[in-house]
Amino acid sequence: MRKSCAALILCLLIQACALVQNQQAIDAKSALIGRRRAEIMACAGIPDKVEKAGGKEIVTYSVAARHLVSGVVLGPSQCIVSIEFERGRVSAVNYTLDDFGILAPGESCAEIVAGCLR
Repeated sequence: MRKSCAALILCLLIQACALVQNQQAIDAKSALIGRRRAEIMACAGIPDKVEKAGGKEIVTYSVAARHLVSGVVLGPSQCIVSIEFERGRVSAVNYTLDDFGILAPGESCAEIVAGCLR
């Protein structure tokens, strides 16, 4: 009985972490707007890809992670974080997910943007 209670508590704690990371990804979509390019490069690191299109620069980060739901690994997930810059400042943050997960779809995206929220 004690082992099953401890396992349940552990699963709930892990899920709580996933929900926090999901919220960080959601918050970053608005919190990063207006930040300078250099500031984003300092907190998110060097992007995997840089494109220029019509007055915009789009930097892309790719993150491979594992989805956790209630402590059970459901499989690999990939998030592509695209940050658009206009005149050197963030104008949009977008996520492309190959697996939206059940409770915390943006969990894997937080790995890139969470450092920029500090």
